[in-house]
Amino acid sequence: MIPGAFFVRLCYCDGEPFVTSLVTVSEAPEASGREAAAERHIGVAMVIRRIGIGSLVKVAGVLYALLGLVIGLCFALFALVGFGAAAASSDDTPAWLGSVFGIGAVIILPIFYGILGAIGAALMGWLYNLVSGITGGLEIEVQ
Repeated sequence: MIPGAFFVRLCYCDGEPFVTSLVTVSEAPEASGREAAAERHIGVAMVIRRIGIGSLVKVAGVLYALLGLVIGLCFALFALVGFGAAAASSDDTPAWLGSVFGIGAVIILPIFYGILGAIGAALMGWLYNLVSGITGGLEIEVQ
């Protein structure tokens, strides 16, 4: 091989070739590990043309449900502290009311956030698929 020469590796995606890496040949001994991989490979541009709405809805639903759980726990903490202070200062407020609001927030908010997050993700996935058909998709670079 000729030192300093470049070799192009091609891959085929949907019948179209694209460059996956650019390899150089040098006189120096080849490095090992990450240095060698970084030296041999360049980024590859890929296009996201469609998003699977079902998988997007599942992932977004779980992520939003987890967010709802965190927010529900914060609501529960504030409800317990607030109603506890109100019950200590007045006889009109029952002490158990803070627990009911806290438990309700921990149960209701994750469900509410998960459902609304899944609906929003389905809408955004559908819109992305519609727009990417017109514009050609989102280009990302991977290595």
